[in-house]
Amino acid sequence: GDQVTFLGINIRDPDVAPAQAYARSYEVPYSSIHSPDGEALLPFSIPPRSIPSTIVLDAQGRIAATIMGRVPSKLTLTSIVETVLSEGGSGG
Repeated sequence: GDQVTFLGINIRDPDVAPAQAYARSYEVPYSSIHSPDGEALLPFSIPPRSIPSTIVLDAQGRIAATIMGRVPSKLTLTSIVETVLSEGGSGG
């Protein structure tokens, strides 16, 4: 079946401990990368002032959609992911 993987990139905390505490507190169900220098954002061309942002990659690792700022709703993100999955499945 189709698989979707979520990954967080934390650029705000100079130390990893607060991010880990946040993830435990809120039971964040996905892994995160700690990148206080913002280097992990470079491949995605996201300006640091646009955080939080959400990027959806296709099966080939290409950027299929970007949402700058907060995701308006869970339905929006679900719709985008389903569209990307369907395009990836039919594109060959």
